[in-house]
Amino acid sequence: MYGISKCYELQKEFPDTVSVPKTAAYNASQLSYWSQQEQTVQPSCVLRPRNSQAVSKALRILSRYQPINRATKGDCQFAIRGGGHHPWAGSANIEDGVTIDMSSIDAVDIAQSKKVVSVGAGVRWSDVYSKLDALGIAVGGGRFSKVGVAGFITGGGLSFFAPRYGFVCDQVQNFEVALADGQIVNANATSRADLWFALKGGSNNFGIVTRFDLKAFSQGKIWGGSVYNPITTLPDQIQAFVEFNNAASFDTNAALINIYSYIRHLGGWTASNILVYTKPEVNPRVLRPFTDIRPQLGSTMRLTTLSDVTHEQVHTAPVGDR
Repeated sequence: MYGISKCYELQKEFPDTVSVPKTAAYNASQLSYWSQQEQTVQPSCVLRPRNSQAVSKALRILSRYQPINRATKGDCQFAIRGGGHHPWAGSANIEDGVTIDMSSIDAVDIAQSKKVVSVGAGVRWSDVYSKLDALGIAVGGGRFSKVGVAGFITGGGLSFFAPRYGFVCDQVQNFEVALADGQIVNANATSRADLWFALKGGSNNFGIVTRFDLKAFSQGKIWGGSVYNPITTLPDQIQAFVEFNNAASFDTNAALINIYSYIRHLGGWTASNILVYTKPEVNPRVLRPFTDIRPQLGSTMRLTTLSDVTHEQVHTAPVGDR
């Protein structure tokens, strides 16, 4: 009930951006979660703030009159949603509370120097890559284009550039953050450095990040795609995996996602590999142990862009099928 009363307060402050159950906006938000588990969680309302100032105001409302003893059940719980791609129930949604959906904070701004890209907390990686590809630059980011930026980065984040640059969170030069008391601050190497450090893997436990300033780098075409083999090639797959991870042949331009799954239209259990080489080199030596495995059920390997290769993976895990 306390969640409903807070929803009334939020509606007074944000009449155009709060949706409640049985409305089209609320239902659309629920059905856009990637996993069915998250879609079943029913918040009292969904707030979709348009900027960091709205996030700040919302936090002041939600923290007003909160009891010190949480066991009294009198407080209003709330959740933060970026792209809504985490699989488990309650990771970015909340039962009988308020879900703050960041999807309207969706700006992607590129510094004139092309060395920093500022990304709103509601952006998905497809929106970032489509802008950067045309400029010949990139940032470390999600390997599936429809993954949200916010949860990915604050959770650490592995990209196709991880062998070169490490976790994506370590490429954040600055976080713009709304704190629990409504303050909007910047956390970086010289200001609030402890918060800057904590947000690199600390998820949303220290505040609501509203903007990420990411280090950019030059990047042209890549060679990437997927290769599919029958499960009978498992011994060759394991040997290729061992060779790929051998220190003597380690290549910082190569990335791999090794998957064993049932794919009905390919005839059953398969061994599939998402392979990326972040230079425009066709079939580099380091990836040949995988591309040479026979028999092969299919391959999409080609010279392409980061946008294209990350978008290819979307069809393998559609919204609501998990």
